Amino acid sequence: HAAAFTQFKLEGNKKSSTLFSFAVRGQQGGKLHIIEVGTPAPENQPFQKKAIDVQFPAEAPNDFPVAMQTSAKHGVIYLVTKYGYVHVFDIESGTLIYMNRISADTMFVTAPYEPTSGIIAV
Repeated sequence: HAAAFTQFKLEGNKKSSTLFSFAVRGQQGGKLHIIEVGTPAPENQPFQKKAIDVQFPAEAPNDFPVAMQTSAKHGVIYLVTKYGYVHVFDIESGTLIYMNRISADTMFVTAPYEPTSGIIAV
């Protein structure tokens, strides 16, 4: 399991929403969930919950999410897996933007990398 919180301003809303995203891998496959936490500001439209399928490569059948970071600046969720894959999702739509292997080594932790509004992983 991997999870992260973020403040994200939806298009058309006056204030940011607090979003909670989490990814799991079960017997039916992987899922990324994005939900709004708490009550939306009175002038905001509520965030529509998302449940997105996460595909894992055939060459890594036992891979699973280990870390997650968000970038409010870029509006994305970075999901990193044990076997070194990164999945980048658009926060608002839940659309997968990019997926690739970034390391041949086992990954276990990530942190925000402020200079680029990206992430660093170990």
